Amino acid sequence: KLSQVTDAQRQLGKQAILGLGYQMGANKFEMTCQSYGIHIDSAMAGKVVDSYRSKYHLVKSLWYEQEAAAVRAVTTGEYQSCGKIGWGISDDFLYCKLPSKRLLAFYKPEINEVDTPWGGKKQALTFMAVNATTRKFERTKTYGGMIVENITQGVARDLLANALLNLEEAGYNVVHHTHDEAITEHTDGDVGDFEKLMVKNPDWGLDIPTAVDGWVGLRYLK
Repeated sequence: KLSQVTDAQRQLGKQAILGLGYQMGANKFEMTCQSYGIHIDSAMAGKVVDSYRSKYHLVKSLWYEQEAAAVRAVTTGEYQSCGKIGWGISDDFLYCKLPSKRLLAFYKPEINEVDTPWGGKKQALTFMAVNATTRKFERTKTYGGMIVENITQGVARDLLANALLNLEEAGYNVVHHTHDEAITEHTDGDVGDFEKLMVKNPDWGLDIPTAVDGWVGLRYLK
C-alpha cells in the first residue's frame, strides 16, 4: 500500500525515476544511492535497474532509436527522423531538431570506437565539447540515454519559455525562473489562473502531458 511506503523506499524510487530513465547502469545507480545516504548492495541495484527497464521498455527503446538516428545522420550525411525528433548535418555540426524546431548542436561529430562501462568496446557518437570536470575543450562520447536527456531537457526548456510568455501576455510580472519554476509578483489574479497559463502548451506540444502546482507566498521558498 502507498501508505506503507517508507521514506527510504520513497527516496530509492525517486533516484530510480530520475536516473534510470537516462540509461544509468547498476554500478552508477548504487553509487548515486550511496551519495544520498541510501544503502543498497550491487544485487539490489541490479534488480532495480532490470525492473525499471522491463516496466518502461519504451523508454529503453527510445535510447537506442535516438542514438541510432544520430549515428546514421553522421555516417550518411542525410537527415534522419525519429518520432518527433530530427537529426541532420550542416557544416561542422550535428543538429538535433526538437518538436519546437529549435536546434541542439553537437560540434565536429564523429563515430569512434570507445570503451564501455562493462569493459568492452563499441562504435559511438563523439563530439567536441568542454569537459565539465577538467574544463578542457576535448572530444567527448555520448550514448542513447544522454541523448534522450538532452532532448528531454530541451523540450522542457521550450515548454517553460512558452509558459513564461503566456504569463507575461496575461499581465503577470515574471521576476525570476529557476529550473521548472516561474516566479511572479502580482497583487491580482489567482493560482488557478496562473496554473492554466503555465500548462497552455503551444501547438507543437499539445500532446505533451504537463502539470503545475502553484502557490502564493510573501517570499520565495524551495
